[in-house]
Amino acid sequence: MLDERETMVADPWQDTNSRPPPPPPPLPPPPPSPASYFFLRVKGQQLLRETPNAPTQTL
Repeated sequence: MLDERETMVADPWQDTNSRPPPPPPPLPPPPPSPASYFFLRVKGQQLLRETPNAPTQTL
């Protein structure tokens, strides 16, 4: 039983070296403020004006 378990589990040192590091967790979005809402709205209007063929999305 012990021999089977040892052959199934790979060497932990080799495992961590061969595998790329996991990506960092995404940062939580900052709390919304009136200024950021205004900026996002203006930015969205600019993007809609620049790309008229883009589908309109309601936030």
